[in-house]
Amino acid sequence: MSNYKTAYSYNAENGEYLGEAKAWESPLEPGVYHLPAGATYTTPPAHGEHEAARWNTITGAWELVPDYRGEIYWNKSTREKVEIKELGITPAPELTDIEPTDHEAEWNGTTWEIPLAVCRKRKLNEVKTAFNAYVAGSITTTQGYKMQFGESDSLKLEGSIKLMEAQGIAVAYLTDAGDDTHYDIPLATIKAVQLEMLAAYGAAHARKQQLRAQVEAAADKATLDTIVITWEAE
Repeated sequence: MSNYKTAYSYNAENGEYLGEAKAWESPLEPGVYHLPAGATYTTPPAHGEHEAARWNTITGAWELVPDYRGEIYWNKSTREKVEIKELGITPAPELTDIEPTDHEAEWNGTTWEIPLAVCRKRKLNEVKTAFNAYVAGSITTTQGYKMQFGESDSLKLEGSIKLMEAQGIAVAYLTDAGDDTHYDIPLATIKAVQLEMLAAYGAAHARKQQLRAQVEAAADKATLDTIVITWEAE
């Protein structure tokens, strides 16, 4: 026959059930058992998921309380990450266990969703970035020169043309996109080159405005996704 009784230990601070303990029989007083501190003879109840048994020192009984410790949630309004660290706390209604995958996503009542306005803004930024990259490139003119055709490039060449006209210069040099210099180019040819540069930039700018209009007119994200950013006019 065992010389102890089974007892059940609990945490002195929060009452959480810790496990079985032994209340040993006194060697001097047969039939008398010494109950360890922070223990009871009352059997704790079985608990389910996200539950824990806690000893209530006021009622002198076990109670089942929520146990979400270690669980991660996110605030539906602020997207702030929240970890539950204490026993007895149930996740508040303003929290969700679904992690937002985008820093601008908003809670739509069921899940996280990127607002249409945010998607539209991002698409417009894509158009702007693509336009800047495109006009930073070059075109090959009908005269066979590969030229950068950004707005500043055309303006620089326009300034050179005006200076040539003012000084009565009939031929000059032309530096292409590869930084190669071509000499003895007639003024008329340089003017033609500059006009093609202006035309290419103007067409790119018009296409940019066309794309921007499509983005602004999109009524939903599915329509936004169908807009392909290319520089071929539609």
